[in-house]
Amino acid sequence: MLPRIESQSAIRYRYKQNHIDGPDITLSKNGVVMVAIECKATKLTFEAQFSDNPEIEAEGKLLELSKGVLQLWKFFARVRSGVIYHYTCAIECMGVVLALDRWVMLPDALLGSVFQKAHELADQEGIGRSDRSPVIISTAQELEGLLSWADEDEEDVFATLQAATEARYFGWMLPQI
Repeated sequence: MLPRIESQSAIRYRYKQNHIDGPDITLSKNGVVMVAIECKATKLTFEAQFSDNPEIEAEGKLLELSKGVLQLWKFFARVRSGVIYHYTCAIECMGVVLALDRWVMLPDALLGSVFQKAHELADQEGIGRSDRSPVIISTAQELEGLLSWADEDEEDVFATLQAATEARYFGWMLPQI
């Protein structure tokens, strides 16, 4: 499909005497990580989808997505600081949180709260702003569609994912970009 993109499943590393799993998948070009992917089996409940207060109905689920974003930022910080020496990240490296539902269909304010909470958690963890690479939330189906649509041009994949992090595309599904 995309012969110049190397994919790798999670590696386990040590950090402060703990065993930590890296991102579920990394996509690299010439040995340099371009995209880190964290999978979350987080499904938006029926009640939350049609509630007058979806932020209350989906609070725990939204927190899981925030933690997924945080996990990616921790990875980027640890790679850049040399704690994880197995990887090198590109300057334009970005993250993707894969979920089971199209969370991007939530109101912008609610989706924005995922990132707001992730920033709060990152502040508590001492993760600097420079290590908070752009992250999008997508579904596996959307990412698969992008990868198959791009055929053999990985630059299209990376360009589309980068565009998805721009404010003008906030809340858009990948096929629409």
